Amino acid sequence: MAIINKKKDEQKPITLEEYIDNPFGKGSSAIPKSIREGALNTYKAKFGNIMLRENGKIKYYLFKDNTNNIYYCLVKVPSETIPKFYYDVVFKFFADSSIAESGRNLKKYYIQFFSNDPSFVYTYAYAFNQAGIFIPELASKMSKEALEEEPKERNPKQNIGYVKTIIFAYLFLTEKDLLKQSAFSSAESYTQKTLLDLIMDADEKISDRQREDKFVDHRKKLVVKDKNIIKQLNGLGIKSAEHSRLVGTTKSASRIKGVKMISSAKHTKRI
Repeated sequence: MAIINKKKDEQKPITLEEYIDNPFGKGSSAIPKSIREGALNTYKAKFGNIMLRENGKIKYYLFKDNTNNIYYCLVKVPSETIPKFYYDVVFKFFADSSIAESGRNLKKYYIQFFSNDPSFVYTYAYAFNQAGIFIPELASKMSKEALEEEPKERNPKQNIGYVKTIIFAYLFLTEKDLLKQSAFSSAESYTQKTLLDLIMDADEKISDRQREDKFVDHRKKLVVKDKNIIKQLNGLGIKSAEHSRLVGTTKSASRIKGVKMISSAKHTKRI
């Protein structure tokens, strides 16, 4: 398991299986099993709700680098709270001679991650990078500040913990049986440019999320206002049908178009 405070060139790579089993590592740093299982069960329940909301359809992209025995998977992970808002989460699976015999099960491959959700960017990107489990070829898509400045307030000990969007992506890959080499048999050949073109810059994604949060807050205020109006009408004895007509006249806030859609039907798979 990776030791957080050592330099990246001294790190022992970790596998996806090790990360899911205990991201903090072994020994005194390990998370108690009951807490780990409780956290994962909570994530599973939340992910189940997301899959219902998304009608079981989540976009993902598979790439393979046969020459170097490397596999990449990009999952467009839905936000839990913002409808039709998606984060880019990437898994990079790679191996060396010590893991080659494990062959077909990608959970036993070494792993590196990328995510442009705010929690990863502000809390974990620096620690993951220091531990050698951040995808270096995607550094241009990550906030420079997140990779270079220690998160002294959010993660002062530079712990490697569970990241919700990464766990959601893992649960999706598990559910769709994509954590094996055979799932990549028809995957597109990897090029760095192709993968980068599918990912939004972390700073831009966070900016879009902040605008969406303002939109949601405004909608909530409208709902509260409507409820207050209805209470006042109830006091006047006005019937519910008239309530509906009144509430229906409330104009919805216009959404801010912050995400540029990438034309990539050639690379997209939809479950």
